[in-house]
Amino acid sequence: MQEEIRFHYGRILLVLDPYLMIPRNPSTGKCNFYYFSQAIQMMYKHNLTPYLDLSYSMHHRALEKGYSDIDDYMEVLEQFLHFCIDVYGYRNMRDWIFDIGLSYDPITLKFKSEAAFTDRFIRTFRKIRQLVPTATVGGPAWLSYLPPQQCAHILDTIMSQDILPDFISASLFPYELVQQIKTGTTSMIPATRQPSL
Repeated sequence: MQEEIRFHYGRILLVLDPYLMIPRNPSTGKCNFYYFSQAIQMMYKHNLTPYLDLSYSMHHRALEKGYSDIDDYMEVLEQFLHFCIDVYGYRNMRDWIFDIGLSYDPITLKFKSEAAFTDRFIRTFRKIRQLVPTATVGGPAWLSYLPPQQCAHILDTIMSQDILPDFISASLFPYELVQQIKTGTTSMIPATRQPSL
């Protein structure tokens, strides 16, 4: 497919999700980047540049292994960035895209407060700029069913802290799917299959 379409970027969703992508040892707090490394290897094999969605799921399965607070999240982010620098180097990472997206519950479609997201965005942006100054950083991967005025308010707050994102991103979903999720007739989380006896 890559030979026909010539994609430039490959998006890795929920990069900082402790349930899906970066599990941690509960006794040491050290992260395991095996799944992430496999995704990057696949991208490089197909000549794709990583587009990293720096969000995590707020679904209960993720929260059981999730972040206790913003400092806990920042500790994982720093481990993640140092791992990437050590393994892939600044030269490769300067081409990567870091999208600081909303973290939301895929069942209820709700995210944490504006203040919590804005704080995470600002701290994440500054940490990436500190460690990889030439990286492309933006967000907030705004969800199409949320009020656009709320996104504008978040961006105003971020920019009032002398932060100018390199890009603004949005996640778009079909209207029918959003309505089905809101009414509980479907979910963005696939159902767990039970083994047949």
